[in-house]
Amino acid sequence: MKNIGLKFTFSSSIARRLLLALTILSMALFSISCYYFAESFRVEPIAIYKNTYKLAQINTDILYNVSVKPSMIYDYATIVNYPMIYLSLVHRIQYLFDITWEVYNDTYSGVASNINYTVTPAMTISTPTWSKKFPLKADAVSGDKHVLIQGELNMSDLYNLVRAIDSEVLVSSRRYDVNITMNFEINVLYMNGERKRFDLNPSMLLSVNELNNILIITINESSETFTNNTQISVENTLNLPMGLKISIADSRRITLYSTLTLGAMSIALIFITINTYKPKNITGKTKPRRNVLKGLVDESNLKLIQISNYRDFESVSKRFNIPIIYSENVGKYYIVLGDVAYVYIENNESREGNK
Repeated sequence: MKNIGLKFTFSSSIARRLLLALTILSMALFSISCYYFAESFRVEPIAIYKNTYKLAQINTDILYNVSVKPSMIYDYATIVNYPMIYLSLVHRIQYLFDITWEVYNDTYSGVASNINYTVTPAMTISTPTWSKKFPLKADAVSGDKHVLIQGELNMSDLYNLVRAIDSEVLVSSRRYDVNITMNFEINVLYMNGERKRFDLNPSMLLSVNELNNILIITINESSETFTNNTQISVENTLNLPMGLKISIADSRRITLYSTLTLGAMSIALIFITINTYKPKNITGKTKPRRNVLKGLVDESNLKLIQISNYRDFESVSKRFNIPIIYSENVGKYYIVLGDVAYVYIENNESREGNK
């Protein structure tokens, strides 16, 4: 019988320790799961990287000079390049558009296999009452990724053209703008068959004011870089112990279920562990020990009041300072006050222990 009791005690102790270890382990796993669950929502599942690369670049330089009558105001020079000139002294305007370009291979379309360009000179005259666009003759000199377009404009021809249109619409334009543009266009054919077009429109503006006898020249040396933007989507991952990795989307899904499961398990194990390790209620298992005297009590002449809690029973003895009488043959304790006896009955486990 003793060996069986020892084995039972030993097994119970191991079970309690295993329960405590399992509780601690589940709480640790729950904390780890919560950490990775929160970390998965701190990082976006997909990272988007933008890649920008050049397709083509076009640059323009514009030069001009003006042939004028020899005069004192220009120190008797015949060629000037001032932005503002007296209109009555101007004979003609010579201009030069210097256009350079560079076409790069497309990262996705491949090598540029065929490149050609076109230049379309034009002149647009705009007055307060009418506007008209005219084709313009210009000489083009081509080079490697380089083209020069040069031409000239006689002011007498310009005056005659404006007067002719004014006579048609019955107006007299004394102020007007002459915009000389070069529509430069590059067409590229790539190895994969894709075609792309890049264009630029540099210009030179002549503002004519016959009322104030002024010609103002403004150039627009436009340059432009053509680019292409691409986006690359990369799936983000979380680093796990032992060099392992897991995607953010999988981490969110797995840790959601693991956190809920481990949380419920931890709560259940904590509750069981607390109930297992909390002090047992020893009411009815411990004998009163204060002023206990062994004897016999005749219950026939007494009014009996049974108390089930030994602490309450002993408190009566303390309050009235009366000794407790223990009747061993029936396993009862008595406190006798006159014709009243307070009784505490020893339970069977205590009696068997005493034996």
